[in-house]
Amino acid sequence: MFYPAGPSSRFPLFRSGGRSSAAGPVYVFDSKLASASRLPAEYDNALFLYEWMRNWIGVVKLDAQGERVEIARFAPALTFKRPTDLKIGSDGVLYVIEFGTGWENNTDAQIVRVEPAE
Repeated sequence: MFYPAGPSSRFPLFRSGGRSSAAGPVYVFDSKLASASRLPAEYDNALFLYEWMRNWIGVVKLDAQGERVEIARFAPALTFKRPTDLKIGSDGVLYVIEFGTGWENNTDAQIVRVEPAE
């Protein structure tokens, strides 16, 4: 998926600014997993994208053939500080490595465990 530095009518939720996107994991919901913190079934077969420059995480829902069905912001109420990597843990939870707000000596760099709100 290509999106410009400026506003995009095709992908308006990506906003505008510098571009440094990356693809993360595809989530596979496991109904047998005994984890109250796992991502919900609505994210089954969804590709997670993240944008370092624009500080967002997106979700691309895929059909059975792996084709894009829908794109949405993930956890739009959360602010991410330059996400650099995403992983789905064996507990079904999304983990995010945040680079932090500066270019060096970031005291706000962290690993974030993103759990669904109850």
